[in-house]
Amino acid sequence: MFKKGSIAIRNFIFSKPIQLFLLSFSLFDCANSIFNNPCDPLSKNYATGVILKMATNDRKAYCGISLTSDSGTKSLPCNTCRIFTTAVPYSGALGGVLGADNKCSIDTNKPSTGSYKAFLSDAIARRACTTANCSGGTSEHLDWVMQPNKDYVRVTGAVPIGTTNSNGLLITQSNSILIVSVTTWLGFNANWTTEPGLHCDNWIDGSNTFVGTLNDQSTNPIIGAASNLCNNTHSIICVEQ
Repeated sequence: MFKKGSIAIRNFIFSKPIQLFLLSFSLFDCANSIFNNPCDPLSKNYATGVILKMATNDRKAYCGISLTSDSGTKSLPCNTCRIFTTAVPYSGALGGVLGADNKCSIDTNKPSTGSYKAFLSDAIARRACTTANCSGGTSEHLDWVMQPNKDYVRVTGAVPIGTTNSNGLLITQSNSILIVSVTTWLGFNANWTTEPGLHCDNWIDGSNTFVGTLNDQSTNPIIGAASNLCNNTHSIICVEQ
């Protein structure tokens, strides 16, 4: 038997779970929610197969373009990935590859969405291959900017550029990166290994003492054999991640 006042207590006990559920649901009431969205905690069928620990009380972790993990914020990888060249040309003093990445992120040619890294090679921080065309596979990569078996397109018009092979290399291209003639710093040999001594001292030197490799991106392939003194200015290729 319930004593006096027990009905109110009982109503409180049984109503609170419903209220709490409604409250928790409202916390994740995201605008433009997408079915099977790996950023949405209410969507259980994750297409990526990747499980990341996310802050359950962080609305941005579910409604934004990034995933929040213990190690920081990670952007979702691109599906069809875009490539652009910087509107601003630079000397070889790029601040290293990380400085070049930052230049990609602030360039006026960068789309409003997506995360981009500089398509460069050096001796210490970024490379595609240690052997010709990565005969040892993707284990030769160091902070490499391209993904295996991925389609890459121009930012303007989504014109196909090409599809990488299983080693994450753009060996063949259906189109050049650009229509107009723009030269870009590179640092590669034609076989995708780093060109020793031709990367403007790991992209920190802008003097006429060092040399860097480059290519005209209105032609194929993306990498070439030309070079120039590092006090000259050239653009940077930026690749979506």
